[in-house]
Amino acid sequence: PESSSENTITDEKAQTTVTIKETPTGWLKVRQGPGITYSQIKRINPGETYTLLEEKHGWYKIGLPDKGEGWIASQYAVKNK
Repeated sequence: PESSSENTITDEKAQTTVTIKETPTGWLKVRQGPGITYSQIKRINPGETYTLLEEKHGWYKIGLPDKGEGWIASQYAVKNK
């Protein structure tokens, strides 16, 4: 069953993480929202691991150490168990 609350960030389950895959540029843009029209707020590097907060339309919302949170294209990340 789908959850009724959409903005739940704290979950009772163990937190899922994502590891950044190799990219054509050697880095990955982190954006303010789930789409290429959103501003870039940071660049992250392949091999780094981040907490997965949310998934939306092919984008992952991740927790960042400095800026709080941002969105990355899910094709450039792999979910860890």
